[in-house]
Parts: sequence; structure tokens; C-alpha cells
Amino acid sequence: MALVTGIVLLTVVFSVLPPPAAVGPRLQQLLVYLAFGFGAMGCAGSLILASRLPREELRAAEAWWDAHFGEVMVLWVLLDGPAVFGAAAHFLSGSALPLVVTAVALLLLVLQAPQRLRGG
Repeated sequence: MALVTGIVLLTVVFSVLPPPAAVGPRLQQLLVYLAFGFGAMGCAGSLILASRLPREELRAAEAWWDAHFGEVMVLWVLLDGPAVFGAAAHFLSGSALPLVVTAVALLLLVLQAPQRLRGG
């Protein structure tokens, strides 16, 4: 929940601040495309990693986390990066489209919460 809360707060702050005037229209358009590209790669990568994690409800939680902590961290980073980039692209471009990337990444972070990843 700390990752989700941090991204939501960052997005709110970026939404309140006026976009910088120094960003040209071509760069604004590039930022929107990059946000969707990073978002697609990150979301797809996290879904692939999540599908490869074993669902072991009966196994002790500590043993499961000891065995799969690194994979889960990579999975969450694959979502955290595009979510933050989407918020930053929204701030720099002034377009609301990158917020779609942020929203989808946040949704996947919630859906891939610790208890759901383990299968419990």
C-alpha cells in the first residue's frame, strides 16, 4: 500500500501544479507515447512474472516470501516505474492521457497485493 499511496500523492501534486512552459509540443507528444510504451511493457512484464509465481496457500507465508521476494520486487518495480512516469508525463505534457497508464499500473499493483500473489 505504500507504493500505491506514494504514487497517488505524487500524481495529485503533479495535477495541482501548472505544467512548465519550457516543454515544446513535440516533446509533449513524445512523452505521451513513451508513457504508453513504458506502461505496456511494464504491465505485460508484471503479468508474466505474476503468472509464473506458484500459488501455495498451504505453505507457510514466510517460506514463500523467502523463496520469491526478489521476483515480487521486480514485479512491483515493473509497475511502479510506468505509474510514476505516467504522472510525470502528465505534468510535463499537460495531457491527461498518461494518467491512464498511471491508473492501470495502480490497479495492477492493487490486484497483485502480497496475499493475492501467494494465493492466500
